[in-house]
Amino acid sequence: MKNSIECPNCGHKNNSIDRVCKNCHFYLREKIANIDLWTTFWKMLETPRKAFQNIFFAEKKNYVFILLFVLSFKFCFNGLVLANITKKNIFVFDEFYFNLLLSFGYFFLFIFLFSLFYKLTSKIFGIYVRYKDSYTLFTYSLWPMIFAVVILSLLQYALFGEFYFTFNPSPFIIKPFAAYVLLALEALTILFTLYLAIWGIYVQTGYKIYAFVFGVIFIVLLHLAQYLLPFAPFAINL
Repeated sequence: MKNSIECPNCGHKNNSIDRVCKNCHFYLREKIANIDLWTTFWKMLETPRKAFQNIFFAEKKNYVFILLFVLSFKFCFNGLVLANITKKNIFVFDEFYFNLLLSFGYFFLFIFLFSLFYKLTSKIFGIYVRYKDSYTLFTYSLWPMIFAVVILSLLQYALFGEFYFTFNPSPFIIKPFAAYVLLALEALTILFTLYLAIWGIYVQTGYKIYAFVFGVIFIVLLHLAQYLLPFAPFAINL
């Protein structure tokens, strides 16, 4: 088992997240009570391994629900844009708050169900992961999306107004250069999110290929959900 640590006192193999040896009760690491939000964000830029270790070691997985709440806005924005680009349905601003509420439910459900899927799959492969560590991992790996919500979404709305959501006309027609620059920044946030997700899974499991595969699955399913999940007004086929 790669995600294990050997006790320096008795040689017993413990789970990498254990604080005390299960055999001799020797202390294996220092206690971490809470996740320091801003320190964690900075460490993800500087040393992702250390950042995720602290996340897994923390006894309280604080800020998870706050981060999920903020990230739900980006989930909503992306879903509405994709729906209009593909003409799956035509978004109108009268439905915005209802769709935002839907997005909260969709996004929370996606994170917690995917974390359960990840935990059960890991168990099948003989890899021990805790459920609370898993949903915290996936939540914190999405922090580049917070940048996208706070900075990019505001810029997109400031430059294109409601046309950013409706794509009628397309932002690439209104201001092509700005639209392509913002698209490139969006792509970079997605790639950085993938990078962090892979790092987090690798630190948790110790398997590089497993981390890469599950990281890709996470990002693909997340963006697929943004497209497939229905938003109002709902299309009714007669």
